[in-house]
Amino acid sequence: MNSQAKKRWGILAEVIKSKQKVETDGTKRSFESYNILKSEKIDKRDEFSWQKISYADTSVEVRYLTPKLSLNQLVGFNNTGNVCVWPSEECLAVYSMQNREIFRDKNVLELGGGMTALAGFLLAAAAEPRLVHLTDGNSESVQNLEQIVEKFREGENACEVDTFELRWDEEDKVQGLRDTYDVIMCADCLFFKESSNSLVQALYTMLKEGGKVIVMAPNREGTFGKFEKLAQKYFTVQVFENYSSEVWKAHESCLGVAEYLPDIHYPKLMVLTKD
Repeated sequence: MNSQAKKRWGILAEVIKSKQKVETDGTKRSFESYNILKSEKIDKRDEFSWQKISYADTSVEVRYLTPKLSLNQLVGFNNTGNVCVWPSEECLAVYSMQNREIFRDKNVLELGGGMTALAGFLLAAAAEPRLVHLTDGNSESVQNLEQIVEKFREGENACEVDTFELRWDEEDKVQGLRDTYDVIMCADCLFFKESSNSLVQALYTMLKEGGKVIVMAPNREGTFGKFEKLAQKYFTVQVFENYSSEVWKAHESCLGVAEYLPDIHYPKLMVLTKD
């Protein structure tokens, strides 16, 4: 393993240890989620399961891989979204569904959507955006997203949906998407500090003039604040701690629980506007 891979493994190992406990029979997180989204298992296999995820009047069927962590998987570009759904992803989905007008008739990109891209799929199911592109930098995540997209297209959905692999440090791909999106959203994409510069530059490149980036992420030892300062060089930046009464109530109900650590579990909202 080269030095860069070792460094990435160290960072990712710390992130995962902060989110979950790995046991011999699978993955068990110390803090599960806020349970705002409703989940109904509809099909279970050895390697994956299909679940119906619902919020208010909107639902979508998504495919979850059975957690099988290995060193080879973890030292890839970023495999965290291939493990399970983190609170940031859940909160991004809730915020998006509560603020659908932001996305109405817009071209939307979900960056780093992991294996389920819940916010993007729920928005597409609600038929608010013009098109939704669901992406991740990990090939296994994208393969799983392709399965979900295929099933999504079987239904009567008006929104155009597609998925592909996209790493924000791949300049050619990013340049090929210049000025494409009205809204870009991402959940928990700030913990790789060494890639923050390429992330903010990619967001600026792919976003249309007047467009917005919706970032959902926890403080996590100051990484949120560091990214905020970096983003201010390119965007008008707004930060919200209480952006949803429903999420805030769930957050407050968890305070005092030993397994709940707000610094790594509670996501704040950052809105970037390209003026």
